[in-house]
Amino acid sequence: MLAKRTLIACFCLGASLTAQAAPLLMDFEGVPTATNNLVSGVNPYSADVQFLSSALSVTSAWPDSPGGGLGGGLFFRDPAIYGSGTRGALFMSGVEDAQGNTSLVFNVMGGFTEHFSMLFASLSASASVQVFDGLNGQGQQLGGRGISSTAPCVDPNTGATLSDFVCNWGTADINFSGTAHSVRISGNNSAFYLDDILLGQSGGGTLPEPGSMALSLAALGAMAWRAKSRKP
Repeated sequence: MLAKRTLIACFCLGASLTAQAAPLLMDFEGVPTATNNLVSGVNPYSADVQFLSSALSVTSAWPDSPGGGLGGGLFFRDPAIYGSGTRGALFMSGVEDAQGNTSLVFNVMGGFTEHFSMLFASLSASASVQVFDGLNGQGQQLGGRGISSTAPCVDPNTGATLSDFVCNWGTADINFSGTAHSVRISGNNSAFYLDDILLGQSGGGTLPEPGSMALSLAALGAMAWRAKSRKP
């Protein structure tokens, strides 16, 4: 009976040491119509994410978008290609330097682990994406990659090439070790639309860390030996 209780206790110990970090998805579908400053205006993700600079949420100006084309964003996604359309997206626009670049920075207050991904679209530009273990885009860089312009956009209704709208989206994935607390995206000002930003592992949790698993097994062994040594 004692051995059984020991096993249950150790199982609970191991479970308590298992990380359970749920991923956070920012799809910008619930942002206000037209243009909204996520730094100083309405931030629907404020419980988890703090935007520090160059972050505007915009809704699509495309007539066939889910929002009816009432926004100011020159973007859309063809449901026939991507499975669904999009109403809102994040627009990287703010104070620029002498080279015409800006930096979009946001903090993730609770942190996130293992994975970052997002969709991006641009007519002609380049940028870098960096994930940091500190706040405010500082500390140790855990991972990063570059992004660039996507293919020209074609009107799905007429087949004509569009010179102002973007509709082809690339995917940026970054896998890393450790816990990230901020993201910095630096590049050409007012050139990128970003969407479906996923912070954390898509499965919604992680396996027990090796140290935690070892601790659980050591505790199990010690308690089982103690129970055995007490037998007459």
